[in-house]
Formats: sequence, structure tokens, C-alpha cells
Amino acid sequence: MKRTIISIITIGVSFLMLSLVSCTKEDTELGMAEGIDSSVWSKYIVLTKSQQDLTASANVFAFKLFNQVRSERDGETLLLSPFSASMALGMTATGAEGETERQMRSILGFGSVTKGEMAEYYSQMLEGLAKADPYVDMKIANSIWIHGMFPVKEEFVKGTEQYFGSVAENRDFDAPETLKEINAWIEEKTGGTIKDFLDQLSSDTKVALVNALFFEGKWRYAFAGTKKGQFRNVSGGKRRTDMMYATGREVTYRTVDGWEMLQLPYGTGAFSMSIILPPEGEDFRSTVLDYDRWTSFSRAQYGYYEVNMTIPSFITSDKHDLIAPLKAIGMTLPFSAKDADFSSMAEKELYIGKVDQKTFIEVNETGTKASAATVVQGLRLSSGYEPPVPPEPESVNFDADRPFYYVISESSTRAVLFIGQVTDL
Repeated sequence: MKRTIISIITIGVSFLMLSLVSCTKEDTELGMAEGIDSSVWSKYIVLTKSQQDLTASANVFAFKLFNQVRSERDGETLLLSPFSASMALGMTATGAEGETERQMRSILGFGSVTKGEMAEYYSQMLEGLAKADPYVDMKIANSIWIHGMFPVKEEFVKGTEQYFGSVAENRDFDAPETLKEINAWIEEKTGGTIKDFLDQLSSDTKVALVNALFFEGKWRYAFAGTKKGQFRNVSGGKRRTDMMYATGREVTYRTVDGWEMLQLPYGTGAFSMSIILPPEGEDFRSTVLDYDRWTSFSRAQYGYYEVNMTIPSFITSDKHDLIAPLKAIGMTLPFSAKDADFSSMAEKELYIGKVDQKTFIEVNETGTKASAATVVQGLRLSSGYEPPVPPEPESVNFDADRPFYYVISESSTRAVLFIGQVTDL
């Protein structure tokens, strides 16, 4: 029997605004960025204990997917938004049944809960992320595009609207205007950073699910300035580039087994970018930043440091076909024309034919812009308190002048939004 194609599009965008102040050669202190009120607090995303456990499981998926993509790239610079991919696939999973639905939930990190509980978790994150920080513009948008009058079940459409805030549109996928309209929707929801995502669309595709993730935030602390420095790439060559620099005690620095992590907060501190350096002298291509390594930094003994930091400016654009990596980590049934079961989405047989993601990030002395788009295509068939005097901080140097990883995450839940690596500039 002929089967139909489902198309899932997820777009994750993050604009990470960096404020820098001019300074003399001697003035390198990290200071509160202009416009940031230190008395304003972030708003925690309130999750139940079981939902907190789900975030941890979802982060396991995030690092598994990143490392599978990384294994196919041979040390290249890359950027992935596992959160955007997870939400698009999670939205699709609400239309699945049987083993297909169970496998999707399990791989995404929701194997311990029902499909409805998974959807409720995404709903909580959608609302919480948008309100976490008044200095961060965080938007997540979802949409479903349906070819003509293809009979998608009303319960599925209503469920995605309730839990994912999605909108459903019926369009002729053979019409050139439909391709332009979907691409325009993606461009708008990603702040203009991702254009012409789709290069073709046909009536073979019956349903396209789209997720857009947009983040725009301002560093909490301003760097002292920028200067020229050298970056040693993954092959050992050196290139002169712009390096942002500052010295400060306000940032979090941890070291575990020779690995170093510097965490730079945005706005009120609800979101942060963690820059992670493997041990000096190790071949970056042989290192692995997995979930256990990531969580080891939060378990590390706290120290009081004055950090002399230099971080390069960089621009990266990337794209991924995610079906092979998803299959490699165990998600296979949704892509099988024979075995996929999306009977909660439509009576007619469907399977996922494509899962694509495009990403972009720019970090420079005026700010950081980052975006990710993922498309999954399916085929038919207390006052008075005197604080103690802190000890004299230990001075450490954190020089990201060689290949490094970076992670953008939300602080109260530790949800990972973006993972990347810079190996060449």
C-alpha cells in the first residue's frame, strides 16, 4: 500500500546580545552591562519532580544526538539545536501509536511517562522559557502545514494547538506559493536569520510540522573590549582573529579532570552560555562532551576564582539531515514505510521521510546571533545580615584560543537549547 510523507520542521533561533564597553589597556574588569538592573530576578520554570527528571532525560537525548552528528563530521565546526529537534519530533509523536509512539518517547527521553504527560511537559517549557528573563526575548513557534484536504484528525490538530501552541494551515503543496509561504513563516519566526529553508515541496508530502526557536539575550556582564589574538585550529594551524576579553569574579569557572568550563550568564542569569575546553594537548577530535561530562561540572567542588578570559568572535552556518543520526541512536520505526504508525494523526498510512535542520550563529564584539531550523517531512502512504568576607580569589586564565565546545541552556531546569563546537576560524 502506498504510504504518505510527514514533514516536520523545527527552527531554533537564538540571538545572544553582547554589550562591550571601551576601556584602557589596564581596565579589563568585567562589569554589569548597561541596561541590566541587578535587582531584577529571573523567573524559575516550576516543574514537578517527575518533570525535572524528564529534563535530565531530554538532555541525555540532546548529547547523544549531538555526538552522533559530530561523529559524522570529522572535527568540523558545527551547531545543533537538540531542543528544537526534540520539540518537533515530540509534537509528531503525539500523532503516533503503538511501538512507533513508544520508541519515539523513549529515545526523546520520555519513556517513563505517557504521551499526554510528554505533551504537558513541552507545554510547561514553552510557557516557562518565554517568561524566564525580562532581558531575554525567547520565542518558540510551532505550525502544521497540511496538503490540500488531506484528512488529518481533528483531535491531533486540537492537541498540538493546546500543548504546543501550533497553528494548522491547509495548502496545495504543488503550488509554488506554498513553498514561499512556509519559508516566509520560518524567516519571520527566526528573526530573518534563516531564509529559503525549503528548496522543494510536493504533494508526496502530506503533512509538514514546523518548530521555530528564537532567543535574543544580552550578556549580564560586559566584556572590557576586543583585541587581536591567535586561534589554533583542530589541524594545528593558527589564524589571527578578534578575541573578546575581561577579568572578573562574577562568572562561574569549574575544572574537572583537566576539562575547563566557563559559564557566562545573560540578563538576570536565567540563561547562560557555557564554553568548555578539553584538556590542553589532547586531540579535540578524540574528546567527547557527553551528558556525564556535562553534568560533572555541576557536581564539581565550588571554587572562588578571578578569571582572565579571552573568547573569540566567530560566525558559523550549518545544516543537518537528522534521519541517519536519529536511526543510529535508536529511533527507527517512524521512518519505516512498512512499520510506522501515525494513526492518531491520520487514518491513512504515514511515515517520516525527512528531518532537516539548519543553524546559524554569530558571536562578535556587539552581540551573538544564533538560529536553528529543523524540518521533518513525512511521506504519504534579609536586612541586617552581614555577609562573610570572601577569601582572596584564585586567579585562573581561560583562553578559548583552541577548539572548544559551547552549550546554551536555561538555568533553573538546565534544559539544553543549543550545543556547538568551534574547531576552525
